[in-house]
Amino acid sequence: MVRLFSQFSICVCVFATSCLDIASHTTTQFPKTGLIQGYSAFFSFKVLPELTDPGYYSDKAVLSRNFVHENIFFTLMAMFGSVYYHHGARESLRQFAIGRFIECLFVFWPFVAIRTWFPVTQFSKAGQTYKGRTEKNDRFYQIGTTMVKLFYLWAKYFLGFFMQFMIFLDKMEPSHWHYMQGMLLLNTGTVSLSIFLHTLRFKKILPAKFTFSLYLVQIYLTFLALPIAYEMFMAHPKLCGVCLAGLVANLTRSRKLHAVWCGITMVLLTQTGIDW
Repeated sequence: MVRLFSQFSICVCVFATSCLDIASHTTTQFPKTGLIQGYSAFFSFKVLPELTDPGYYSDKAVLSRNFVHENIFFTLMAMFGSVYYHHGARESLRQFAIGRFIECLFVFWPFVAIRTWFPVTQFSKAGQTYKGRTEKNDRFYQIGTTMVKLFYLWAKYFLGFFMQFMIFLDKMEPSHWHYMQGMLLLNTGTVSLSIFLHTLRFKKILPAKFTFSLYLVQIYLTFLALPIAYEMFMAHPKLCGVCLAGLVANLTRSRKLHAVWCGITMVLLTQTGIDW
């Protein structure tokens, strides 16, 4: 965990120098470490309860082993992003048929073809198991959990799918790449350091509300780049419409409907002459 935090700190420093290629290369190592530590935690901490309650959005509950396993999926997505956002690595990936397959798998089908390998914890169950929240902090965690849920919904389609579609279509402007690197860094840090923050809370090194607040601050820092994102959204309204349709499909909680959206979107972006 200390090594992971150190790598994240290095990534932030490198990013601050505007060295884009170096930042992208460095962040490739960061999710790799997170992936290794994620699997290490999953196989080592078999005593953790396997619950649909994440155990994360509370001040007393023990972390669910399902949450640890689930977090590995998002680390995989961050690791793909660290490759896909790197110009040289992306072009190398596209030179081979298997690389193009991997690209399409992660750009269009991650929540259909890959997400099913991992368990799903539920925001609605957060803090409900084993009296995971103290009464005085229950309202705080209810609000915080809702904030996380709304952020994930927005980020999944407009910081995830939309940005990857832009890269897939080679529509990303050179001036936007620094913004993209920042989003990748925050995303990777959020995914990889969440367990670290929970550990600090569990060992009572830092107060529970403080560590959870740090987590909320980290994910909502992405809104600092909203002016640049707004430019991209306004320049590509059709792509925004496609992502909005996906978000609406997600609200139905139907995996089949989401799969239909993925299939239609892939056809629209690869088999039509639409100017996105």
